Amino acid sequence: MVSEAFEEKLRMVEIVCNGWVFLSSFDSGNLGSVEAVQPSVTPNNTCSSDSVNDQPDFEFNVWTKPDCAGTEFENGNRTWFYFGMREGLPFSNVKINIVNLNKQCKMYAQGMTPVYKIVPGKNHWERIKDKPTFNMEDKQFTVSFVYRFGDTRLQTVYFAFTYPYTYTDLLNHLAALENHSKTKLGHGDNNSEPKQDDIYFHRELLTYSLESRRVELITISSHHGITKIREPRLPNLFPDQNIPRCFRFLPYKKVVFLSARVHPGETPSSFVMAGMMNFLMSREDSIAFALRRHFVFKLIPMLNPDGVYCGNYRTDTRGVNLNRVYGCPSAHLHPSIYGARAMLRYYHHGTIVPEEEFDEKPSSIEDRVSGLSLSKSQLSLGPGETATYKISCGSGSEMVVSLEPDKELTSSRVITPIGLGRVGNTNDDSGLFTYIDMHGHTSKKGIFMYGNHFDNLNMKVECMLFPKLITLYSQHFLFDSCNFTEKNMYIRDRRDGSSREGCGRVAIYKATGLVRCYTLECNYNTGKNLNMLPPPYRDSLERRSHPNLIVPPKYTPIIYEEAGKSVLSALLDLVGMHPNTRLINSVYHSITTVREVLRKRVIMEEMIEKDETNDKKKHGGKLAARKIRGNKNGRSRIIRTEAVHGRRNTQESLSGLPGRKLSEKKKKKKKKKLRDEGGCSSGKRRIEKKCCSIESSRRLSMEHRRKKLKAK
Repeated sequence: MVSEAFEEKLRMVEIVCNGWVFLSSFDSGNLGSVEAVQPSVTPNNTCSSDSVNDQPDFEFNVWTKPDCAGTEFENGNRTWFYFGMREGLPFSNVKINIVNLNKQCKMYAQGMTPVYKIVPGKNHWERIKDKPTFNMEDKQFTVSFVYRFGDTRLQTVYFAFTYPYTYTDLLNHLAALENHSKTKLGHGDNNSEPKQDDIYFHRELLTYSLESRRVELITISSHHGITKIREPRLPNLFPDQNIPRCFRFLPYKKVVFLSARVHPGETPSSFVMAGMMNFLMSREDSIAFALRRHFVFKLIPMLNPDGVYCGNYRTDTRGVNLNRVYGCPSAHLHPSIYGARAMLRYYHHGTIVPEEEFDEKPSSIEDRVSGLSLSKSQLSLGPGETATYKISCGSGSEMVVSLEPDKELTSSRVITPIGLGRVGNTNDDSGLFTYIDMHGHTSKKGIFMYGNHFDNLNMKVECMLFPKLITLYSQHFLFDSCNFTEKNMYIRDRRDGSSREGCGRVAIYKATGLVRCYTLECNYNTGKNLNMLPPPYRDSLERRSHPNLIVPPKYTPIIYEEAGKSVLSALLDLVGMHPNTRLINSVYHSITTVREVLRKRVIMEEMIEKDETNDKKKHGGKLAARKIRGNKNGRSRIIRTEAVHGRRNTQESLSGLPGRKLSEKKKKKKKKKLRDEGGCSSGKRRIEKKCCSIESSRRLSMEHRRKKLKAK
């Protein structure tokens, strides 16, 4: 194993300092070293004015360990910390300075606070009550907070960067779900035939990590469309021969592929995943029932179990950012990513396909054959049958296609027509419906998605449609924070220079052509605003009330779990099968209207981008920046700011029309007038003019009074 010596060292570490015992030798623990300082010593140049009034009784400088500390793969990621304290002076105030963190000024300036829990006692995590201070000194970022301890002889207090979700937590959660699932087709002594609506839950070992930890693959669905044939064992995967593969489903039931925790420190993704799994296993909820009926859910809850267990923030035990190797993962160096990519390609093609034969860069919709139509809407093939199908190409010619049954699936197979005008693996004939990889985010507030960029208008709209629908079910999901730009597909990381072209969202799109490939991002702290949710179609079916909040709250595991449920709920609106949709009571009323609104938005953005390019050429490289904002009427308001001759000219317009520009003659005249008036600002001139008019009116009134007195 790569870090056996490092793990053994962790097990033995227990730091004693100034009468206090610091410990981190547990799952996800991270603590480097500790030193005691005098209580009077406080950090200089603090960036936060909020401080704790109580003078601390003890003060400690604490160092966290970088990723892969003590190995040849040690790197500069130092954001995650997680340690416990005990056996000190009871009921004392202790100030803790985490002195060697990566610079995260923006996150802590927005109100980010560490979390704590007390064992035994308050055995759940809470944010610390007082706002921490932070400063940057000698290129070291330090976060400081004060905590008042209780009876330290009986309790251990744990502190962490954010709410932990450990490898052990995952194993316990999966064991509970497995026990909850009574129907395990092909297992147990239950001889009764399962009903169609029963939950199908299957847990299996996808592969082992570099340090022999389990990378789990979970399948959740109903028994609708299930076959008696098991999925095959793919090369280099499914090492446990005692556990059979899960059963296959008929092709009409598409796969929703969900993954999380490729970056160990991004624990919000695990809480979102936990919320999704709990929701899908619900037997009473009508929405969960509909989801299981229409989709097959494949989940990899933890892609980087080694990094999670060792307390890393971003990399695995070899210092590799696993979210940059999806393009060409190694079965031996990146086993979890290799397994995820292999399974995605298998579900996309419906069979095992050699990597080199089918992975091509997806072409744009203009490059595809247009005008294709099938002579029938569906064709059912029985076992062993072969059918001949005619496809009209619109130009008078015909192609004859022979459809043969899948060698691995001998039951009836439904062939659905290709809807995007291309013979090949488009989104309609793919076995995948959507792919979502879940992450945490430090700086950008709220919960949002990254999608891929498309040149074709229809594909752009389809990519944006799903995130837009999520806003109807989650107050915390911010569509305006979503990013669908081409730049976001290829931008390079500042720290290591790796490109996002190797991330799951981009690489899986390139391997499959799937439009609905997303990264779900969750801020560690809070959001910037909230959505007002429309009421559901049937209030009686709503199991939990969802009061509309006014102010964005601090995020908790419950909020992350609710976000996971909201993401799944929006899937049903995409296929028009939501039993209690909010769409019908929204301002859009139908998915057709949502598409049309997004289409207009995309066209408007393209117009602005084109106009900005022209402005850039016209003004010699000075770019005109514009923002699109929505108003209450659902229309778009464009705020346009141009850089002209070293000053800013802000104009507003409605319905996407640019504001009127000043002519060159008027600009020169205005500039000359400004020089003649001594260069004072327009606001200052207005104040001076107003003062002059008031003074002159006073003088006139006094002269008028004098004349009246003389006349008398």
